[in-house]
Amino acid sequence: YIGGQLITEFEGSKYGILKWEDKKWIPAGGQQAIEGEDVFVYEIEPYGTGFIAGGRFPLAGNNEVNNIAYFDGQTWNEIGGGIRPGASELAVAGDKLFVAGPRELFTAGIPNASIAAYNFSVPTKNENIPSGNVNQVLWNYPNPFRLNTTIWYNVPVPGNLRLSLFDARGREVAILIDDHRNAGTYDLEFNKGDLPAGIYLCRMTRGNSSVTTRMVVLE
Repeated sequence: YIGGQLITEFEGSKYGILKWEDKKWIPAGGQQAIEGEDVFVYEIEPYGTGFIAGGRFPLAGNNEVNNIAYFDGQTWNEIGGGIRPGASELAVAGDKLFVAGPRELFTAGIPNASIAAYNFSVPTKNENIPSGNVNQVLWNYPNPFRLNTTIWYNVPVPGNLRLSLFDARGREVAILIDDHRNAGTYDLEFNKGDLPAGIYLCRMTRGNSSVTTRMVVLE
């Protein structure tokens, strides 16, 4: 996924977020502006089964979202009525989303300094997991974590699957799965063991395709 002020070959239509799929750029859930207005997406932050987008955009899909929205892999969802005048920085810590803006933010008509927080409901193993028609899904919760986290992954079709952990230097430090899996959604309890604190990449590989999620281990 990429974000910005984007124009593709789709008759010059403007989009805030595009996804690279099958050697071409496609809209992510139809996120675009009202006709005649520009779309700006300043940041994309992974969360749950998808990501949160922040910037200056009135719509996401067919929903009025006011500059911030959550894409769960299939559809766009509004977050707390949105935020004004726009979101330039996002950060997720556990179930809390922090938002910063280019100037004073307003949430539900109440002025804040230049940063605001939003509490998400904590997902369970059966919540927010897309159906099997999604190509691949990989995420973990809690994230960041100190000792244990649960990794969820979706297998769209049966086949061999490799789930590996890489450190910040790109070195493979652990192989979690290297086996055949039937189609379905799975969860794996992960204990950091002797891994030092830091940022890691968890990568799921199937054939020539792969998907990666970021995992943060705390002290």
